Amino acid sequence: MLDSASSPHLARMGRVYDFIQDHLAEDLSVGRLAEVAILSSWHFQRVFQEFSGESAAAFVRRLRVERAADRLLIQKARTVDAVAVECGFGSAELLARHFQKRFHISPSAWRAATPEERHRTIRQALAVNRGEDPGFVQDEGKYSRYLGDQPQQGILTDLRLERRPERRVIYTRHFQGYDHEGGINAAFERLWHWAQPRGLLKPSTVALGIGLDNPWICDPARCRFLCCYSVDTEPEVGDGIGLRVIPGGLYALVGYEGPRDGLSWVYQRLYQTLLLRAGVEGVDDFDSLEYPSAHPSSFGGEDYSCQLALRVRSR
Repeated sequence: MLDSASSPHLARMGRVYDFIQDHLAEDLSVGRLAEVAILSSWHFQRVFQEFSGESAAAFVRRLRVERAADRLLIQKARTVDAVAVECGFGSAELLARHFQKRFHISPSAWRAATPEERHRTIRQALAVNRGEDPGFVQDEGKYSRYLGDQPQQGILTDLRLERRPERRVIYTRHFQGYDHEGGINAAFERLWHWAQPRGLLKPSTVALGIGLDNPWICDPARCRFLCCYSVDTEPEVGDGIGLRVIPGGLYALVGYEGPRDGLSWVYQRLYQTLLLRAGVEGVDDFDSLEYPSAHPSSFGGEDYSCQLALRVRSR
């Protein structure tokens, strides 16, 4: 994978990544993505492979299957056909074909499986797709929101629902996995040093991290993370800095203080218990962690303090 920080195509590829994330259910042919990048189709495919370590078609297909796998579990009221359309497959039959190829199980069987059965399925699928021994996946239990009961670590506040306006954020991308904490901290550091001399960091600034992938379904080394600061203006961005709007609406919020590894318990508690009790379900394919301090030094170490925010709707 390319060291993208020094690439002249950084801004172009940033636009492409954002476009894919926001339009996953639409036509994402190589030709259309090349237009977003303002490159020829041949040049775009070469640059995308260098940046991502996989072709654009494989990247889009993988994200669609992973989004479907996640939605089948967190949006149980949605039919398989509806999930297929929302994830860009057009039909349940096409989703089933790609789902079977990736996870070696049908979408319906995946949804109906017990947590232990899904554990075995994802464990074996990740290993087979990597060409590894299916009996071993490194750090397989670290992120386990859909697996068996996790031990409580730290303190979790009661869930509350709050209506929020839309929020504008500047951000940098980190695409090397959630375990790569040094990289995430470095990304926040870059964003801080870019934003501070421009007068964008204020007492009201909120630092937040947006995980775009479920690290239990996605290969942990490929998980994408956005390091963000809220802003009240629309600054001109570039050089690896992006600007986007986080939608307003009804949000489920829980606070957490404890060890970093305790976040897997927080996610499990939120998705398996708290949202069900509140009669709501997640709307987006991602949630955000909001931090009490905007300074990059506050994101390191094993002691963790954050608020998890997830946009929801009634079931």
